[in-house]
Amino acid sequence: MTSADLYIANHIPPPKDEFMTIHVLPSSGMIAEYIPFADFAKEWTVSIETMYAWRRRGKLPEAVKIGRDWYLPGDSTKPETRS
Repeated sequence: MTSADLYIANHIPPPKDEFMTIHVLPSSGMIAEYIPFADFAKEWTVSIETMYAWRRRGKLPEAVKIGRDWYLPGDSTKPETRS
């Protein structure tokens, strides 16, 4: 369990330099780590609007909505883009 997980459990936002993660137990029985779109946008150096556009176009089929926010599995890769 990371310190960000402890912050989530106590409803306190984590420090700005830590990624927030959510651990989900899918039907396969394995724990999957989901990371918010905003964190992937920073990592991939794209805007959050680009992330939402990719989701709408089906380029992020593994995206899940939890509450009002969108998340991707921690091992997701950046979609191919036109050059």
